[in-house]
Amino acid sequence: MFKLKSIYIEAIGGIEKLSLSFNPQMNVICGLNGIGKTTILECIAQSFTYNPSSYIRKKADHDRGFWEITNLDNSIYRLEKTNFHPSDDMYFRGGNFNAAREFAKEIITIKTYRTFDYIQLTSISRDPRNVDHEQLSIQGIDATDAKNWFINRYLWEKHEDSISSSQRHNLEVAKTIFHKLDPRIVFSKVKGDTYDILVKQNNTSEIYFEYLSSGYKSVIFILLGIIKEIEQRFSDLNLKVEEFNGIVLIDELDLHLHPQWQANLLYVLKDLFPYAQFIVTTHSAHVIQAAEPNEIISLGYNEEGEVIVRETASTLFGFQGWTVEEILTDVMGLEETRSSLFLENIANFESAIDEEDYIKAKSAFDLLNDMLHPNNHMRKLLSIQLSALGSGSE
Repeated sequence: MFKLKSIYIEAIGGIEKLSLSFNPQMNVICGLNGIGKTTILECIAQSFTYNPSSYIRKKADHDRGFWEITNLDNSIYRLEKTNFHPSDDMYFRGGNFNAAREFAKEIITIKTYRTFDYIQLTSISRDPRNVDHEQLSIQGIDATDAKNWFINRYLWEKHEDSISSSQRHNLEVAKTIFHKLDPRIVFSKVKGDTYDILVKQNNTSEIYFEYLSSGYKSVIFILLGIIKEIEQRFSDLNLKVEEFNGIVLIDELDLHLHPQWQANLLYVLKDLFPYAQFIVTTHSAHVIQAAEPNEIISLGYNEEGEVIVRETASTLFGFQGWTVEEILTDVMGLEETRSSLFLENIANFESAIDEEDYIKAKSAFDLLNDMLHPNNHMRKLLSIQLSALGSGSE
């Protein structure tokens, strides 16, 4: 199996020079929009295939861009891009690139498109043969295939010797994912006449799975898709899903998810696939709160505007004791967590206090009083400042 030890990127996308090290299980890449999180995932995926990614480009002010990935056994695989146009497939494959291609089926890619709209199945197809895993590493997996796989296994599980013991095991694991993230939802059955998945919510009547929220379906896309890919790709090994120890790339892990679910998804992934190496991107402070200290890769900019790995003041417990605001500023590089209108009124209030202008300060205070959360301690502090100014002017 293939596990990434590190990647070095130079003159690709908006990245001048960047070196990242990965741990063998969970890696959470965070940072501002446009900083290069998706570029990193695309470079990793491209390292295992001749199929070109239109997303990857060299920097316009360089003659070439390249990256190198290093396996845990210290094998190095290098790719170089010399043309700028998205359709130009100009890669130089260095190191032992052909050996890297042999690991393509161990790379599971999940893109940001995962809406899982209603899919009407008129029949259940057999497992695919001669799958182009190199192409899948670039384009990502398909929701239609995941639903077909689940229903196929469900309809055959009652027939003795129709599916293997590992396939039965993986199906049972797949059934549990419907309540892994939300205990109120449980898998009920598959309708044999329409090939639809039915679930129950809060022990009520059955509903179609696709009627649930887009966030919930996004999670099912991720979990069911990984299970299906593992089983089908390693059918010759009768692999159980928890035995998979390849790489899973997930762009925007928190996409569509309620904040309460964002952290839980990280725990569920590590629980279901304990030996897999996850490399995911996120914009969620809640995901970072749930991560271990050695699982977070925080990207930012240096004084020259170059992408760097930011040093973060993580504790023994990571950021599990930090507030969302503290993570947004100190880990994710957000300069300000408050609105521009709030900051403007704070500045007006402070200016009025300095000028000892009670009328101006009272006007700014009234606006801030309406804007602040009912339990915000700042309201009392502002009130004390205003009262002191009023007393002094009488």
